[in-house]
Amino acid sequence: MSNPKTFLLFGDSIMSSVSPSVVGGNNGAAYELASHLVQEECNVIIKNLSSPGHSIGGPKHSFANGVDLMREFGGMFSAYDGVILQAGTNDFGRSIPLADTIASLTAILKEAQQAGKKVLVMDSLWRWNEAVSNAQGYTLGGYRWSVATTCNQYPGVGYFGTRTGSVFDNASASPLYSADEVATGHELHLNAAGHRAYADWLKSKATAFGLF
Repeated sequence: MSNPKTFLLFGDSIMSSVSPSVVGGNNGAAYELASHLVQEECNVIIKNLSSPGHSIGGPKHSFANGVDLMREFGGMFSAYDGVILQAGTNDFGRSIPLADTIASLTAILKEAQQAGKKVLVMDSLWRWNEAVSNAQGYTLGGYRWSVATTCNQYPGVGYFGTRTGSVFDNASASPLYSADEVATGHELHLNAAGHRAYADWLKSKATAFGLF
């Protein structure tokens, strides 16, 4: 068996915990997290640097300093193979200026390019209010398109995992979200079944791009 590859996971609350599968229930177990499932099933090491509120851009609670994280967790030997970027929905949700989002993503991609690493940017999942414009005047689709375009400007470095054709592409994904959120029509966070589906989606994209 080959040595496992190591990836840094830059994510938000979606990758931080497993939401309840029944209304009023408890959060799921750590082993149900998508990051854990992928580690177990693909012989990769994932350093999960996800936290609620994170966005790609923005001055607070964000990956605006993603380059520093890449260098810090890579250590003196740059001991990682790539970055998995799950964050993005909060750029829309927090009305982060689109220019800030693109600037942060570009910095991460440039750092990866210089260090000989790969960046898998996972598309933002369907969310209940994605078609409503935020305070910046953009829907989630505006952020998704800009992130994809920026990622594609770094061939061989940036890989965009589109949600098109996946189970997360539209409102039919609702059963995969927190039961409490489904009950109120505010779907955003994944339940155990959602993490299972996300793990499969992530594995399919990473395999298709030759990253795992």
